[in-house]
Amino acid sequence: NKTSAVDCFQVRSLSEIRFVKRIGVISETIMEEIRMGLSKVLSIKPE
Repeated sequence: NKTSAVDCFQVRSLSEIRFVKRIGVISETIMEEIRMGLSKVLSIKPE
């Protein structure tokens, strides 16, 4: 396992085509934290 990080302040758009291979998975808890961070940075309501 490799430790990784998400920086919600470094947002850029990505095309699904650019994703070549899956390198790992994250838990639903971590995904929710990412959603909340992005919603704050982008000033939008989380779904």
